[in-house]
Amino acid sequence: MNDRKTPLILTIDDEKYIRDSFRSLLEDHEYQVLEAENGRIGLELFENEKPDLILVDMRMPVVDGLEVLEKVTSASPDTPIIVISGAGEIKDAVKALRLGAWDYLMKPITDLDMLAHTIERALERRRLIRENKEYQEHLEEKVAEQTKNLAQAHQELQKSEKQYRTIVETAREGIWITDKQNRIQFATEQSAKMFGYTIEDMKNIELASLVDPVFFDKFMDYTDKFFNGESSQFDMKFIRKDGSELWGIVSSSPIMDESGSIQSSFTMIMDITDRKKAEEELARHKDHLEELVRERTEELERTHKELVEKAHKAGMADIATDIVHNIGNVLNSVKTSVQIIDNVVNNSLMINFKKANELLRENIDSLEEFICKDEKGKLLMNYYLKIEEGLDEEQLQVKELIERMRRMVDAIADIVSAQQSYTTFDWLVEEADLRKTVSDAITVMNQQIEAFHIDLKLDFAEVPPVPIQRIKLLHVLINIIKNAGEAMASVPNHERSFSISVGYDPIDSKTILIRLKDNGPGISPENLERIFSYGFTTKKGRHGLGLHSCANYITEMGGKIWAENNSSGKGTTFFLKFRIPDKTEPTSI
Repeated sequence: MNDRKTPLILTIDDEKYIRDSFRSLLEDHEYQVLEAENGRIGLELFENEKPDLILVDMRMPVVDGLEVLEKVTSASPDTPIIVISGAGEIKDAVKALRLGAWDYLMKPITDLDMLAHTIERALERRRLIRENKEYQEHLEEKVAEQTKNLAQAHQELQKSEKQYRTIVETAREGIWITDKQNRIQFATEQSAKMFGYTIEDMKNIELASLVDPVFFDKFMDYTDKFFNGESSQFDMKFIRKDGSELWGIVSSSPIMDESGSIQSSFTMIMDITDRKKAEEELARHKDHLEELVRERTEELERTHKELVEKAHKAGMADIATDIVHNIGNVLNSVKTSVQIIDNVVNNSLMINFKKANELLRENIDSLEEFICKDEKGKLLMNYYLKIEEGLDEEQLQVKELIERMRRMVDAIADIVSAQQSYTTFDWLVEEADLRKTVSDAITVMNQQIEAFHIDLKLDFAEVPPVPIQRIKLLHVLINIIKNAGEAMASVPNHERSFSISVGYDPIDSKTILIRLKDNGPGISPENLERIFSYGFTTKKGRHGLGLHSCANYITEMGGKIWAENNSSGKGTTFFLKFRIPDKTEPTSI
């Protein structure tokens, strides 16, 4: 335990402006402040600095708030941790409290005085718990020590009455001796003072009359055990002369005669009334916290329903925008093919062929003379001999354009079919084939992949299904593919490469990895850990919600998402990790 006079508070949040606002508030309240921009750094600071209280964000890259909470409470259960989250998930609040969070606040925190009050209350509770723990440890040592001393004093009683009285009368604990009827025969001044009596008043008082009626049966049980020769130590509630409560730790030992029969009892009582009041205050505080949790749970449930609906609509809108964009690209190709066919038809050799046939019909009655002697007839025959090649080329061109249009229409049908497979969407988690979902994302983005001239490479291993929410994973994959295409815009067309693989994690065979690797310029190291943060973007006109929502989706599905720059120095790889469920686990939630 540290001996610093000013409490040290550690704030762990990936948003700098939030850490700055917390620092300003805490320093105004004369606290020392440490800051960490992610959970890994926060855990290092916790190990090295041993802060008095921790404020931790729920959603963070590298190491999230729940992992920080679990490790801190495991290492130091009495370190207060206040979890602050903007995700609005009730299951996160419940899980955080179960893991040992002392409180749970929602972002944005508009009332900083409430945060300051929450911190003060947590630090006060921590102080009481530690003092109570120290007091209990001291009390147990003191009881053991006093019991030993009193036993020794009893053995020496016949040798030195003066020494016995000196020990008894100077003890801080109350001491008395009772007869077989539990009447007090001897009482120290300290014990009389505890109960508000004089020493003379205490004599011949029946001990049971001092016991709170609620605890009378318990007291009689201990009395029965005592007269069966058992020493005992127990907590008991008494009533003082003025009617106030007195809590004490009672230690009793039998006094035997030379034959070994119990003649009386030697009892020591230590006043723990203040400690009991502190425990009752903690219990009331706990009840208050539970009531707050219940109220916030109801509020979170309402908010959760609204967020689910809004998130669903937003996710579907993003996917629908990509689909409409891709279908638009395909339709542009179809339109181009139709225009070319129209141009071929308007300039077809068939027009001149009809003119040639008209000339032939005009001279049908003198056909032989027209062909043999008339210069136009000779030209007409040569035209007929050559038109076959031109018509073949014209027919081949039209067939190629029609085949191209057929492929474009099939592509539109594939995109629509892939989208329709997700329109029966719900939020249930179900075990699904990751390869199928990746293939659907490629179908939706195929036209954009072709438009970007990207060399797409796929590597799908045989893997078991995992629990996912398909529409959310589709949204994540489409977002990453689209970002990869935009990132490779500066790479020459013939050098653009994008690979997607699905397979087992080489480090952990119980998980499956999806890798999406591009050969663009990569991401700067200072931005690599910020790309999943709320509102972070390097693109003008963008809102910075895409990868943030992707990270939230993957976390909700129990997976992990992160990005690394490729070792070659070119491009970035995004990793999606999903755990393979045990056979004993349910397949849906």
